[in-house]
Amino acid sequence: MLGTVQEDGGIGASQSGEEGHRFVVSYRSEEALGQSLGKTALWLGMGGAGALVLGVILLVAGIFVLVS
Repeated sequence: MLGTVQEDGGIGASQSGEEGHRFVVSYRSEEALGQSLGKTALWLGMGGAGALVLGVILLVAGIFVLVS
């Protein structure tokens, strides 16, 4: 949840009364934060997939060295 402007001009949690939500103060909009998180998740996923492929290649090379 993004902070909201209070009556005194400060920034704080909204008065919705809902507990358990995080409170974020940011100059970026909620949509921009979501897009940034999506890009980060994409890069982490690509890095994980690359690490998995590299692991399989090294496993096959290790087995090949042991057999020969």
